[in-house]
Amino acid sequence: MKISIVLLIIFLIVAILLYAAVISRDYISSIKKIYFTTAFVGILIYSGVSTLYVDLCEDFFIHFLIYIVVFSIAFVCSSRFKIGSYFINYSDSQIESLRPKLKKNSLMDSSNLSDAFLIVMVVLSYSYIFIQLIYPENRLGNLINISLNQKDIFNNRDYSRSLLIYQIFNYFELGSLGFYYVYLGRLVNKKKTSIAIILILLRVYLNLGLNQYISRNEIVSLLLFIALVVVYSKNRYDDLFKKTIKLFAIVFALTLILSPVLYMYQFLRLGLSLPDIDASEAISSLIYSETNYGQYYESLLELSSTKGTVNWFVWILTLPVPSAIFTFKRDIVLVNQVLSEYITGYPYGHAYYTVKLPSLFGEALYVFGILFYWLHAVFIGVFINKLSGILEKDENLSILTLWFATQSLLLGRGGSSSLVPNAVNILLFYAIIITIINYIKRRRIVSTKRFK
Repeated sequence: MKISIVLLIIFLIVAILLYAAVISRDYISSIKKIYFTTAFVGILIYSGVSTLYVDLCEDFFIHFLIYIVVFSIAFVCSSRFKIGSYFINYSDSQIESLRPKLKKNSLMDSSNLSDAFLIVMVVLSYSYIFIQLIYPENRLGNLINISLNQKDIFNNRDYSRSLLIYQIFNYFELGSLGFYYVYLGRLVNKKKTSIAIILILLRVYLNLGLNQYISRNEIVSLLLFIALVVVYSKNRYDDLFKKTIKLFAIVFALTLILSPVLYMYQFLRLGLSLPDIDASEAISSLIYSETNYGQYYESLLELSSTKGTVNWFVWILTLPVPSAIFTFKRDIVLVNQVLSEYITGYPYGHAYYTVKLPSLFGEALYVFGILFYWLHAVFIGVFINKLSGILEKDENLSILTLWFATQSLLLGRGGSSSLVPNAVNILLFYAIIITIINYIKRRRIVSTKRFK
């Protein structure tokens, strides 16, 4: 696909100026800069590059530029609002000096949790995956015989969601994941980074055996996450932002080098025969396949409706509430499924149904239409800022902080559903459980002192 040189030049100039303007702000901490970088790069690659292709979706080029400008402004402006972060307008060194004072009186301090409790939570975090491997059908053999075929992935997921026992263990997983990452951070702090990485890879392996599928983007983000964990283990947050930029360059270079393998993997997971192409064709084909989401922008505008807008808002507002309580949530159909059914002509779960991702900008067009898509950018900019602000105030959540940072990279590809639900639910469950635990402990201490 041919790229418009004029649009490319404008695209690069706007992107560089915007990025430099945000990163140069002294009151934005290193963690927030990392989050902005991953989200910004992901949006540019997955949502924006397609607007440069000739005869694909050039008409949306200006609209996309407006989107990333509004996203950047929202991110910067929300750094001035003291919502979800105690560290507004403080430098990185000041943040470190404030943490002990905040932890002393915080009901969300996890530093006094025993290793035994955290290990139990780690086991619970694996239980949701494990129960699906043994009930109602023993599929442990899939851990040995991995086929990397996504034919049955939708049926497997639907079946899992329909069983009560899976729903119960799903909440066990959500309630324990925050503590899982706390334990990983504790291992890293004890110079046991290799064990932490093994636990990370074990989780990936179990999911791979369960789903018989892992996407290329998940592989790349996993490599970046592990690299960030290694860098953090040696330097903590010192110069982490600068090192993150270097890691981006390294991962990008590795992706290009491995392009032929990653491109062939696309056919392997679909059970198709491998094409006979050279390295240059593989690189260009891979780049296009990961940046052509703009081909759906016109369709998304056609599908845009008030119902889609209402569904999206209801979905956002009821994220933590189980569908068993709000049964109407089961009938909410989000943009990914709407687009996929529209393009393929097959309903979700059909043998010939395939996922067509809208990209973040495409989701904005679907939810808000051509006049108000920029409101979506406001929401995402504020959300990314506040998510990083909440996480950076607790060093016990350092590994979870790095995990969500890498997931922000995929935000531009999969839309808000690729990050927002996990972030909201994991942090909410973690906050509730740790607050209850610390409250009970403090009550016991007070009661003990009264009887003395």
